[in-house]
Order: sequence, then C-alpha cells, then structure tokens
Amino acid sequence: MDICFAKVDVETLDDNLDLESNNILINMDETSCKSINGRRVADRILKAVPDQEKFRQTLRIIKLWAKN
Repeated sequence: MDICFAKVDVETLDDNLDLESNNILINMDETSCKSINGRRVADRILKAVPDQEKFRQTLRIIKLWAKN
C-alpha cells in the first residue's frame, strides 16, 4: 500500500474533485505535484487497460514474484 499526501488549494474536498484536471495543480508545491501525479498516472494507466481485473491480477503476481 502506498500512502501519498498532496496539499490541494481548495476550500473543501468532496468525491467530485477532478484529479485529471490540470487546474488542481494551480498553487500546488512541487512535492504535492509529484505526489498527486503518481495517482494521476495510475488512473490513466487503468483507463488504458481493456481488462482491469486481469491487469490487477497480473500486477499482484509480478509483485509476489519480485518479493520472492
């Protein structure tokens, strides 16, 4: 599990916050930009994969293999 923190320049956070929008990066410090971009890239990868469940299973297998 990865835990990332990003300081976002909004008054309130809700489920409708669009992390894909570049407007989210306005007034964000460099560390927060790097943190939130990790999530944005992961979301874009998942959207590009036709079968997300197989992709997730493959990632789990690769992680297990790498750990062993």
